[in-house]
Amino acid sequence: METVAPLNASVRTEFGKGPSRRLRMVGSVPAIVYGKGETPLHVAVDAKELVEKLTTDYGKNARFRLAIAGEPEGPLVMLKDYQRDPLRRDIVHVDFIAIDPEHKFLVEVPLLLTGRARGTLAGGRLRQVRRTLKIRAAAADIPVAVEHDVTGLKVNAVSRVTEITPPPGVEIVYDANYTVAQVTMPRGVTALAEDDEA
Repeated sequence: METVAPLNASVRTEFGKGPSRRLRMVGSVPAIVYGKGETPLHVAVDAKELVEKLTTDYGKNARFRLAIAGEPEGPLVMLKDYQRDPLRRDIVHVDFIAIDPEHKFLVEVPLLLTGRARGTLAGGRLRQVRRTLKIRAAAADIPVAVEHDVTGLKVNAVSRVTEITPPPGVEIVYDANYTVAQVTMPRGVTALAEDDEA
């Protein structure tokens, strides 16, 4: 069994606005775990612990092993949806989805540009047009970010989504071959000669 950070949880037996409000008053968040062909499981999780786990590098794509009543072998889940209080912005309800190892999820991850674009050596400016990518992958293959090397990008050149090499097990999802990065010259600035051997 893979090692995934546990998230303490307890089974809920009372439902509705009143019980949910009482849970929030003691620092818990009502939640539901959905699984294919399974009856939804109603649980409560610690609000502070949940926020801490959602602010790791994986963000909303983090995986949790629910430790229900102290039992560490609970269901492996991902965040499906959540609601916040419109004024305080506290998380007030969470929907989890039980992870099927064979199922591929459609999620959004950060796009991280690496390398120094060749065009910037000639005075150009690198502009990142897209900061996130939609990908499809099994839960265990979802990366913190997808990296894209822009070292060869020259002045007035663009880099498109089809040029990105995804990590193993990851499919980048797109309908059009959109631009992810480009190098442009500041207005009034003449480009220096680019060294093709650089």
